Amino acid sequence: MTSTRGRARKLERLRQGIQARLHPPLPAGIVATPGTCSGEPRIARTRVRARTIVSAFRRGWTVERIGAEFLLSSNEVEAALRWGLQAARRRVRA
Repeated sequence: MTSTRGRARKLERLRQGIQARLHPPLPAGIVATPGTCSGEPRIARTRVRARTIVSAFRRGWTVERIGAEFLLSSNEVEAALRWGLQAARRRVRA
């Protein structure tokens, strides 16, 4: 018979495995906080969602224009684009 402590450890390992599959590691500069922007990946220290940056880039905006419009550095814009590339790769594999 499994002890309560053993069951708790097993559940925690299961939870961590599910978390890792649902939320793979984010690129540096991108964070996902449950209470901010509905938990969606966003630029650190802002409320600008990474998918908003990716969407603007897909519409033909340059990195410089995106940075100017959203008051972001080119590094922050590039981090969001890296996130978008990772997300696209995950969708292709699934």
